[in-house]
Amino acid sequence: MRSFSFYVVLLGLLLPVRSGDAALWNQVVALLNDTVITAWDIKREIQVERVKKGLQPTDTFSKDDLKVMTKKIIVESLVVAEAKGFGVADIGTQADRLAWEQFQRKFSSEGAYLRFLKEHDIHESELREMLTRSLRVEQFIKEKILSVHIEITDEEIRNYRAAHRGLTDRDVRDRLKKKKIQVNLEDWIQSLKLRNDIRTYWE
Repeated sequence: MRSFSFYVVLLGLLLPVRSGDAALWNQVVALLNDTVITAWDIKREIQVERVKKGLQPTDTFSKDDLKVMTKKIIVESLVVAEAKGFGVADIGTQADRLAWEQFQRKFSSEGAYLRFLKEHDIHESELREMLTRSLRVEQFIKEKILSVHIEITDEEIRNYRAAHRGLTDRDVRDRLKKKKIQVNLEDWIQSLKLRNDIRTYWE
């Protein structure tokens, strides 16, 4: 992802694409404030995500694959920026190193790991940033959840139990709490999006 003082919008990303098409991969797929995100950026992130899940890298991507990863990167970038604003984005060197070592262990050898980086033009510093971004998001969201008081009323418990018989008060309370936390997180992420200039060019 790179920053430019001007915006270039390129179209033609509606079909499945192959990694050999250099011109296509240089196309802009999104803008997050002054940061330009290209299809090449998304491709590399998908490859890293596949390895994390124990899957092999792939040469073919659908439009949906690229769109999902684009949204993931944008949301995570917004959350990390918010965390930095509160001074809680640092996950520590131990967690950073552990994530990197776990990724390396997905490969049969150090040579295979290095070939992966070279083939996909990923510097090790970029890889570690990709790996720790999700950890920073997870850490910040956990802190937000712990810091927010979720109130569950007796009426809400009665209404939920009436629609879901056989549950204990504790089960009902836990389910309602999870539901409210999810709604609060979605509202918060939506507010982050509204406070930033986000443009996507998939459609």
